[in-house]
Amino acid sequence: MIESYKATVLRMGLLKDVDYSQIVYLKDMGKKIDFPVWAVLLQGNGKRILVDMGIFDPDWASKNILKCIREEIDHPAKALKMADNLNSEDIDYVIFTHLHWDHIGDDLKPFKNAKFVVQDQEWRYMFAPVSYQKWAYQSSLGVCLDRGLDFFQWCFVTGWSDFLPGIKLIPTPGHTPGSQTVLVKTEEGALAIAGDAMNMIDNLYLDLPSGITTNGEDYLRSMALIREYADCAIGAHDLALEPFQNTSFPIVKPSLSNGAPQ
Repeated sequence: MIESYKATVLRMGLLKDVDYSQIVYLKDMGKKIDFPVWAVLLQGNGKRILVDMGIFDPDWASKNILKCIREEIDHPAKALKMADNLNSEDIDYVIFTHLHWDHIGDDLKPFKNAKFVVQDQEWRYMFAPVSYQKWAYQSSLGVCLDRGLDFFQWCFVTGWSDFLPGIKLIPTPGHTPGSQTVLVKTEEGALAIAGDAMNMIDNLYLDLPSGITTNGEDYLRSMALIREYADCAIGAHDLALEPFQNTSFPIVKPSLSNGAPQ
């Protein structure tokens, strides 16, 4: 019998003064909020897995993209230690929902024993994104192709994958062509770690995409998949979560809207 996984939310940065309508399309335009950047630690079935790595260097990002900060608890090493006294070397897999600057982190070398998992389509897209998304991958090439890394740590998956017992990888394009959601068996049911396939639970409830997409129709179809398969969900920038939360994640419900901004 497949055991369930324990999921612990780790905060790995804060995006400062972001317009709400960038997170939930056209909603509350002009309302500025500080949005968290979430990663998730999964533990179970003899494995320790980290989903996403948070922001790239906040000084660089603040100068080139948008203002962001990384407080003490937002550093990967500190977050892992606080979550369960773990070190980077204890992680078996780092799964990336996609490779944007606020998910890739800034140094994978400390994860010496990990495999880095990404959809093949997302990896290829990183090299030649659509022109209006080049900024989001500007730092990713340097992190992913760091000469200090063993390239053979990278593991490329194609499409739907029964990745490990109790973990499925599901393509959820729209935000980027190669975005994926990590569907995990937990004591609370199937948990979708969605990255930016839903920035927060409001996207799902209102059936509204992120303000940053490559294909809006794909985004809506991906959210429909999350509704179909998941009981609860973690979006990459959800205001409903707290650092180190490990239970009572946002519940997946049917759409409450026809897609019109509320």
